[in-house]
Amino acid sequence: IRENTILQSVLVAESAFIARHSVNTNFITPFRQIVDYASDGKIGMSSCKGENAIYASRRRLSYKERLVLNEDEIEALMKRLGFTILHPQEMTIEEQVLSFNNAHTVAGATGSALHNVVFGKPGQSVIHFSARRVNPNYKLIDLLVGVKPLYVECLSDAAIPEAIPDMLTINATANGGHKIAN
Repeated sequence: IRENTILQSVLVAESAFIARHSVNTNFITPFRQIVDYASDGKIGMSSCKGENAIYASRRRLSYKERLVLNEDEIEALMKRLGFTILHPQEMTIEEQVLSFNNAHTVAGATGSALHNVVFGKPGQSVIHFSARRVNPNYKLIDLLVGVKPLYVECLSDAAIPEAIPDMLTINATANGGHKIAN
């Protein structure tokens, strides 16, 4: 419409997601449909095997903003704990969808890679590493998807005491969740 127009009625759709405030249960529907489509093999990825536990790394990102300090050491620790290291920016969307959906545990620094949690499933454990307080949007999505989140506020100072990595371990609980213990 390029001219003044009088309308008899206007239908305005309810917002499915209001950043940092609320999310409508219908918000998750298209993401579930994408998972179903990928899982049915309609996009040639049904043979993609999910890993038990995945860590979404930022180490190979081409831009240097928001890189994680000593991520090579973090990757080594996560490997020792049984995590498969993924570099989502090197994966197709189909591989990302199925990897995040099939994993029982997902971990990584908060950011675009962890937004793939929308492809997760209820009961899945998700470990968010953040240099500051976790953005409420992650909490809204985690609640809607039904994952079991763990929010870990990490030290952002380069002078991290050497004892800290040895003090923290990730232990599986009886119900498949995870907790940080010392």
